[in-house]
Amino acid sequence: MDVSSTAIREKILAGESIDRLVPAPIEEYIKKFGLYKTAPGGPGYSDSQFIEIIRGRLSPKRFKHSLAVAEQAKRLATLYGADPKKAYTAGILHDIMKDAGAEAQLQIIGDFGIILDNVEKNLPGCWHAIAGAVFIEHILGITDRDLINAVRYHTTGRAGMSPLEVTIYLADFTSADRDFPGADEMRRLAETGIRPAMKYGLSFVLRELIDKSSVIHPDSIHAYNETVLAGGEGGAENAEEQKKN
Repeated sequence: MDVSSTAIREKILAGESIDRLVPAPIEEYIKKFGLYKTAPGGPGYSDSQFIEIIRGRLSPKRFKHSLAVAEQAKRLATLYGADPKKAYTAGILHDIMKDAGAEAQLQIIGDFGIILDNVEKNLPGCWHAIAGAVFIEHILGITDRDLINAVRYHTTGRAGMSPLEVTIYLADFTSADRDFPGADEMRRLAETGIRPAMKYGLSFVLRELIDKSSVIHPDSIHAYNETVLAGGEGGAENAEEQKKN
């Protein structure tokens, strides 16, 4: 069933049931947090409200990570030409569906009309990002396409990423809580500019997937090729060039 956030909002504002529009768990979640009670164009949710929403959905470790990503995203945004406020919000929300589990991720993806291709069906690591983008658009009512895409592509990347998309992709790698081998080098590169950091991050992901004999999303390959063809080097001054893509 393909459901629009407008239809959900109209039902709620009219005091009508939405049980035929969304699965029962989603309906309960909307009721719990009082979502969709503002008319279109009215005041949205604040970052403090988003923080409380993810607190109720994520493990303590994942919650801490999300806040760390938000802080790092706000800082990197100033280097990469993205909006720091928007980057902070995207950082808060990027993993909103991470701890929901595969069944819930696939359910919300399907319920809102998203059809996974064969690669995506066999790449469960990207489901939470797709589901998260659906959730923040259709359940939280976020309409900013750049912010939605930043959540959607924070695991795979893609060619032609906006400064905000790049910011969230790299903030997820370089947040203060990250301690994987190479994390310090990744943080150093993130300070030097978009291209070297993206090349390092994408190479890290591709090697990890190959070592696991996993399929690789075409978006990741396209992002890597684009970075290599661009030289994979350069400083923060390249943010303006990225912004034009």
